[in-house]
Amino acid sequence: MAPARFVRADNLEVVIQYIAQSEAPTAPYLPSWRMSLAVSSYAAGRLGEVLGYGVLLAAVALAAGAVLAAFGERAYYSGWAFND
Repeated sequence: MAPARFVRADNLEVVIQYIAQSEAPTAPYLPSWRMSLAVSSYAAGRLGEVLGYGVLLAAVALAAGAVLAAFGERAYYSGWAFND
């Protein structure tokens, strides 16, 4: 575990192996899991998978934003409305 080896840009594969070996808890339903898959796919040259994960991440972000905006509008509508 020598962090100085990760400074070079051509060592992306070593960084991915380091992250895999750190044995961090894995949760495939979290966006960080999909992001790590996208980075490893990019490092392996599988650009189709990178695009797929990117679209999936963007779609989830937009859907979560829409759900939160709809909830906020319903929950806080009385604070936003002008009652004269």
